[in-house]
Amino acid sequence: MKLLLLCLALLCASLLGCGGGTPVEPVVEAKTPPVVADPDPVDATPVDGGTAAPSEEVVDGEAAMMGLTAVGYTHHRADGNRLAAGAGNVPAATTLDIALDGVPRWVVAAPAGHGSVWMVALEDGRVATFRIVDGVSAPVPLAEARLPVGTPPVLAIEGDLRPRLANIVDGEASVLSPPVLLSDDRLAYLTAGGDLVLLSGSGSERLSIDPLPDARILVDENERLLIYNRPTTRYEHAVLGDDLEAQGAVLVETDGGLRAVLQVNFEPVAEGIAPLWVDLNGDGEREIVATLSNAAEGARIAVFTAGGLPLAIGVPIGQGFRWRHQLAVATFADDEVAEIAVVRTPHIDGIVEFYRRRDAVLDIVTQLDGFSSHQLDSRNLDMGLAGDFDGDGIVELLVPTHDFERLGAIERTSFGTRVDWEVELGGRLSTNIAAVQQSDGRMLLGAGHEGEVLRIWLP
Repeated sequence: MKLLLLCLALLCASLLGCGGGTPVEPVVEAKTPPVVADPDPVDATPVDGGTAAPSEEVVDGEAAMMGLTAVGYTHHRADGNRLAAGAGNVPAATTLDIALDGVPRWVVAAPAGHGSVWMVALEDGRVATFRIVDGVSAPVPLAEARLPVGTPPVLAIEGDLRPRLANIVDGEASVLSPPVLLSDDRLAYLTAGGDLVLLSGSGSERLSIDPLPDARILVDENERLLIYNRPTTRYEHAVLGDDLEAQGAVLVETDGGLRAVLQVNFEPVAEGIAPLWVDLNGDGEREIVATLSNAAEGARIAVFTAGGLPLAIGVPIGQGFRWRHQLAVATFADDEVAEIAVVRTPHIDGIVEFYRRRDAVLDIVTQLDGFSSHQLDSRNLDMGLAGDFDGDGIVELLVPTHDFERLGAIERTSFGTRVDWEVELGGRLSTNIAAVQQSDGRMLLGAGHEGEVLRIWLP
C-alpha cells in the first residue's frame, strides 16, 4: 500500500497539477437569445400518435429533459462514451441506402415512437432529416436546414415526436463545438470568445473557461459539464484539425447557475477534443479517461479520479507525434470487467488495443492490427462505436478498415481478440458511425459514405 501511494504521488508530480478550481461568479444576462433551429410546423404530427419514451440504457441526464424524449449527438452518449444501447443484427441485416444531395459529413439519430429519426449534415452545411419506421424512410422538412460548414448537428426529439435541429445557427456560438441540451429546456454552448453559456427561457449566464475551440461538452447524470480547456500549441502534432491541444479540463456545475468546481491540469497536453467520462472501477463515481501526449514519447492512456488525481496510466508509444484514439469503455470480455478500447496510430498501422486497470497501471491485455478510427486532419473522432451489433449478447468494437470501405466487428475472446465479421459500406466512409435503439430494443446502425449515401442497417 505504501508503494502504491508513493507511485500515485510521483504520477501527480510528474504528469499534472490538479486541484479544486476557484469558483467563478457567472455573468447573468437578460437578453434576446441566439436563434435555435426550429422545425417546420408541417411535421408536428407524430407518426404513431404516441411518445417515444427514453431507453433505460440512456443516461447522463437525457431522460430528465423537460419536453424532450431523446437527443442525438455524434459522440453518441452525453458523457462521451461511444457505447450503443440495444441489440443489432448487422451481419444479416437488410441495408437501406438513402440518396443524399451531397457528401455527408455527420450523422445523428434518435428514437421517435416505434421508429427513429436520422439527421445528416452535408459537406456544405445543409442538413437532411429522415424518419424511418418499419424499414421505410421519409424525408422530414425543417425550417432551419443549414449549419456552418463542419459543425456537428444535435438532434432533439420533442414530446410530440417532433424532430428539430438543436444547434444555434447564428450569434456567437462556436461553429466547431455543438451545444448540449439540459433539463428545464436549457441549452449550454461554447462561444468563439472562450465562454460557456447557459441559455434558458429567462435569459443567459456565462462563465469564462478558456475552452478548446472544438471541445465536446460532456454531461453527467447531475447535469455537470466537463470540458477540455486551456488550449496550447506546445505540442505541434496537428492531426486532429488544428494545432491546438488541451492543457486541462474544467468541471462546471449547472444546478443553481454556472460554477467551476474543479480544474484538472494535464502535462503536457491531452490530445483530443473530449475525454471519456465513465465509472471505470465501479465505485459509483465517474473517472476521466484521457490521451496524454508529449514530443518525446508520444501518447499514453491515463485515468484520473473524480477529483482530478491520477488513478492509473498506460505505457507511452515510445515515439513522439504518435497518437492513441480512445473510443469507448465497456465490458467487452466475458468476465464482465470494464476495458478501454483504443486505436493506436490510426493513420499508420492502426492497432486496436484493449486496456484493463491493475492498481496504478493500465495494461494492454490484447491487441489487433489492420483497422483505423480517424482520417488525418479531421475533427471527426466518432468513427468507432461499441455495442452488441449482432445480437449475441457480447459487446463488439466496430471500426473501419484502413481503406474506410468496410466496418469490422472486433470481439474479445478468452484467448485475446478476433475479427468476428465485416460489412461493406458501399463507398468510402465520410461520417461518424451512428446507432439508435428503437422502442422494441432493436438497434439500427448508420453511416454515410462519399458516394452521397446514408446507409442504414435495419434490425
